[in-house]
Amino acid sequence: MVGIRQKDGKFIPMPKGDTIIMPESKLLLIGTGEGIYKAKKIIRKKVKPEELKYV
Repeated sequence: MVGIRQKDGKFIPMPKGDTIIMPESKLLLIGTGEGIYKAKKIIRKKVKPEELKYV
């Protein structure tokens, strides 16, 4: 992930691993077609990751 554009227009370049992605954020990804496909599959999951239960 190269960056995140938040709903309010703020751009976060090179976000760290603990950055929380909000529902209406736009992600800037660079990778192979297969890598982008896998990232989209994870992003579109309806179940929240286990880690978010504690945030």
